[in-house]
Amino acid sequence: MIQKMMASTLAAASVMCVLAASQTSAQTIPSTPGWTQLTNTKIRSVCPDPAQYPTIQGAEGCQAVVTNWNSAAFDTTRNRLIVWGGGHNGYYGNELYAVDLSTLTVKRITNPGLPSAPFSPCQEAIAGGSQPNARHTYDGLAYMEHVDRFISVSGDMACGASTPSTEIWTYSFASGSWQRMSPGGDSILMGWDLLTIEGTAISYDPVSKFVFIDNKVGILTYDIGSNTLKIRNNQGGGYRPFEVTTIVDPVRRYLYAIGGGQMWRWDISSITSSNTTGSIPNPTRITSSGGSSIVNAPHPGLAWDSTNQRVVAWSGGNTAYSLDPTTNVWTAHTFSGGPGSPDQNGTFKRWAYSPTSRAFVVVNSIDRDAFALRLSTGTADTTAPTVPSNVVATATSASQINLTWNASTDNQGVTGYRIYRNGTQVNTTTTLQYSDTGLSPSTTYAYTVAAVDAAGNVSSQSTGASATTQALSSGGSDFQSRCNAAGVLVCKGFDNASEFVPAVWPASGIYGPDSCANCRMPVQDTSVALSGVSSLKFIINGQTSSNMAGSLRQYFGRSFGNNSTFYVQFALRYDPNLVNINWAQQMGTGWKSVMFHGPNATCSDVELTTVIYYDHKFQHMYTDCGGRGIWSSQSPPLTFQQGDHNCSYDAVESGNTSGCWKYNTLANTWITYYYKITIGTFGTPSSNIEAWYSVNGQPYKKWISIFNYRLNNGTGPSNDYAYATIAPYMTAKNQSVSHPTAYMWLDELIVSTQPIAAPGGGGGTTNPPPAAPTNLRVQ
Repeated sequence: MIQKMMASTLAAASVMCVLAASQTSAQTIPSTPGWTQLTNTKIRSVCPDPAQYPTIQGAEGCQAVVTNWNSAAFDTTRNRLIVWGGGHNGYYGNELYAVDLSTLTVKRITNPGLPSAPFSPCQEAIAGGSQPNARHTYDGLAYMEHVDRFISVSGDMACGASTPSTEIWTYSFASGSWQRMSPGGDSILMGWDLLTIEGTAISYDPVSKFVFIDNKVGILTYDIGSNTLKIRNNQGGGYRPFEVTTIVDPVRRYLYAIGGGQMWRWDISSITSSNTTGSIPNPTRITSSGGSSIVNAPHPGLAWDSTNQRVVAWSGGNTAYSLDPTTNVWTAHTFSGGPGSPDQNGTFKRWAYSPTSRAFVVVNSIDRDAFALRLSTGTADTTAPTVPSNVVATATSASQINLTWNASTDNQGVTGYRIYRNGTQVNTTTTLQYSDTGLSPSTTYAYTVAAVDAAGNVSSQSTGASATTQALSSGGSDFQSRCNAAGVLVCKGFDNASEFVPAVWPASGIYGPDSCANCRMPVQDTSVALSGVSSLKFIINGQTSSNMAGSLRQYFGRSFGNNSTFYVQFALRYDPNLVNINWAQQMGTGWKSVMFHGPNATCSDVELTTVIYYDHKFQHMYTDCGGRGIWSSQSPPLTFQQGDHNCSYDAVESGNTSGCWKYNTLANTWITYYYKITIGTFGTPSSNIEAWYSVNGQPYKKWISIFNYRLNNGTGPSNDYAYATIAPYMTAKNQSVSHPTAYMWLDELIVSTQPIAAPGGGGGTTNPPPAAPTNLRVQ
């Protein structure tokens, strides 16, 4: 059942009216390989009568249903190709057509919605708001088998001026009605509205049951169950040409984008029906051979052959091409009597595969019959693989269980394995292992595995294996109780999908990185968490600029000015690359992790920043956009760290950092940071800055202990402290330098007006006492 849609969803209106009679046919598709012209399947024969529908004809009439950059989707439930399109000022009709491969007929299954769209102004909905305006669909159509719905994403609408749609529409074959979805979730990426980019391409993934959307700025998914969009990958924009078509390989879990001279592939194996927030790796640009006519074509026809487990393409003439996903070699299949030249604006998914008929179908023009192509003959393979054996389940954390098993055998070869959790399929894989993430702590899960062969035969499910996820670590088990304490203004555990939705300035939330090819958005990581089921992960790739990993911006809930105190607590975890790479060689300085600041700039007189001191692997703090350190003095002899440490300038410059707290020995370890900022009167030496850290819940140690310090605010109350920005920000990072990918994780963020208890089990106190100040100097 589809869950409740957003409040803006419009009531659907029935469009099942008196329809054009279908054309009949007594022919069949031969069992031998080759092309078959499906006579009496011209769409023109069932187009709306211009005399009856004069207002929808536009400049081109019904022929625009195919010629105006329009696609189709194959309805596997009814074994038919659904064709839809129009758009701009070429055609205003929004009717649906079906080429039925069971009856080998063509039919118009809806009538045009009236009143149709006006020439100006352009509008999203017609027919009283119940139906979508006609549009250039590009590669924006798909069939969602699990809910029996046809889906349209974006497109260029029918009106006088080119106007991209910002909507998703679905058509229910059961009820015969359209529904405007107005999805929630991610809406903006790198300044682009995700659904307004011309040439958006989509493909349905039957494994995750998500629709993958490639909009040239990034990859996102649409989940009709929750009616939400989710950014899955951000390549930095402009990576591919306009002329691609996309297709999902559900066995090997690839998403392909092919056309316009390029071929790209994403690994989508991490995305499952239960992984609603995870990301996918960057795409690989593929250099293939044997299929240049496909790769170079504008919007080639791409289809998934579920019988032979291959992507098969057509872009005109007598030849179709199948792709070997291992070697990236295209194999030509040529038979006489083909459909002829493709439409000049592309084929898209008007080329499709019918699992029922075990044949391909293509619609190339409304004035030509549809064509079918059968590639192989002979007795079908009906032998299922052997059952996978020795399935072992092992819990590795509070949110992850790993599976291994022994290989199956098959007379034609095993192509993959289906993973079932508690009786429901959650993913497929081509290997003999699988990591199930995003699980709940202290919970038992049961698993089985089934093998699949190239013909789609599936073995029986294996003997079950169970495992119980680990309990939450003691350091994070009391997070909720800390959040419920008096004075708490902000509590973020990074376990809810809403916490990973990109924000729009100046709201709190996740913000994107610089516009560079390898820069990445922060993402949810369900495999690493201090408490709960996930954390926020920052990705630091090589050949990136200063703000390469994005940031978290958090409003305190109020501002803090003269004579006020605020407390901030959060946990960070660094991977070995982040703590061991010599970042100073790239930047000439250190990198920042957290900044407390006013509502606008993070670099100003209202600023308290934690930063790594060059490449000495220890942290210190500064203010005034780096103009003054939070040190015991502003000239030697000074100390970068105080309290439980004596990290002095003289010792550091002589190579002795033994008195410093250094983070480079703490890779893959959760460190809880705790700050107490006591503001006296701005501009006078009356403020105190204190900071502690706790490693894996151990007792707090103090590393910043500065009293009677001058904090400035030259602007006034409108610029008081009110925000924290957390990010691995590397000022002047050299974008030409390659380095291994590094990661930083964030969890358990609390902001309060009162002291915050130490993480449970660590022996800390509710309000860590300040160490006696030593060697301090009034500023």
